[in-house]
Amino acid sequence: GVKFMCIFSGKGNFRFDVASTQKYKGNRDGFQKPEHWITVYDYIKENYPHAVVNDREADDYLAERQRRSGNTIICTRDKDLLVTPGWHYRWSCGENQPEVLPHFVSEHEAWRNFFIQLLTGDTTDNILGCGERRPTIRAGKEVLRRSGVGKKEAKGLLEGCENQYAMFHTVRMEYFKQFGEEDWEWKLLENARLLFVGQREDDLFDWSWLNKEW
Repeated sequence: GVKFMCIFSGKGNFRFDVASTQKYKGNRDGFQKPEHWITVYDYIKENYPHAVVNDREADDYLAERQRRSGNTIICTRDKDLLVTPGWHYRWSCGENQPEVLPHFVSEHEAWRNFFIQLLTGDTTDNILGCGERRPTIRAGKEVLRRSGVGKKEAKGLLEGCENQYAMFHTVRMEYFKQFGEEDWEWKLLENARLLFVGQREDDLFDWSWLNKEW
């Protein structure tokens, strides 16, 4: 029969130490979880097979497991897992977030999703990608807004890239243009380690992973 396991993020996350440009998930300070979150959490732990992952995120466990197994399907609403090849499923969540039936993400698609994130960042986790916050005037007031590569531009830049090496070359050139000779390289690696899922605190992403055998 079909076996399943529920995975929870526990204590600690190496990404808080990796992030130096912006505080990782710093835009969530003061955020309160849904009222019944702990009730649902306890219920699942008491009634279903589960694991609690410390020092990294549940995403990392799911991605590593899927890459190593090849006989799994990741069921989540988190778009970040789409940088992982293999089968994926998303359940519905209200009228505006419909179900996405089981679908296969190829190795090429997974790398493309990852490099798109490197360009656009992830506002949910306070990752700016290939961009910076700069002052701008809105409604007569000065505010900080991200200026950099957007999603449409990112997709266009990666269009026609035949493999992950071509994608890497394209993305590093954009970082060079955005951050200059002194800063592009470390900022690119920092963002990669914030965005790639499947890492451990003692085994962080580096560019040799472009041809990593899991």
